[in-house]
Amino acid sequence: MNFLAHCVLAGDDPDLIAGAIAGDFVKGVIRDDEWPGRLALGIRLHRRIDAFSNDDPGLRTSAARLGPDLRRIAPPIIDVWADHLLAQRLVSGELAAPGGEPFETYADKLAPVALLRNAAMPARCVEFLRHAERSRLFHDYATPERIERAITHLCLRLGREGEAPRVMDLIRAQRETLATDFAAYWPRLRAEAARFLRAAA
Repeated sequence: MNFLAHCVLAGDDPDLIAGAIAGDFVKGVIRDDEWPGRLALGIRLHRRIDAFSNDDPGLRTSAARLGPDLRRIAPPIIDVWADHLLAQRLVSGELAAPGGEPFETYADKLAPVALLRNAAMPARCVEFLRHAERSRLFHDYATPERIERAITHLCLRLGREGEAPRVMDLIRAQRETLATDFAAYWPRLRAEAARFLRAAA
């Protein structure tokens, strides 16, 4: 899963939101005494969701829809596209943001909330959060233009820059099917996040 999904699955606890974002920037063993508040739990939740989603048949099916020649880069691309699908459903009200806030209010607070904990964050995470705040990154996940730029950037990072136009063509051609996949796997991800947090309580 990508950043927005991790934040939504973390609920409305600021520490868990910060940990959900930091999870992409923290490696190695997570020790509670090295992290203030519930940041460590947020990072563990991020890792649990990543492990669960890697094995989820619905997400695997979505990735396979991009074709065998893209199988190595398809999973992170589908993760980014899932953020777009999630953002659109939050905007429309089909899904509710944690705390029941309007999506715009919720999305615009994610980076500032996490930055309040910047003293505990890796430098690369703080840099990302400042960029996200300036650019309203989470808010703009709902817009096709922003998500296309994100996928183009992702293809560049994965060494497949030239594939970005074809990837977007494949996604557009299967937009409805990918949305159907999302409707099936998102409830499973929410249930797993809830289960994990209950077990940690």
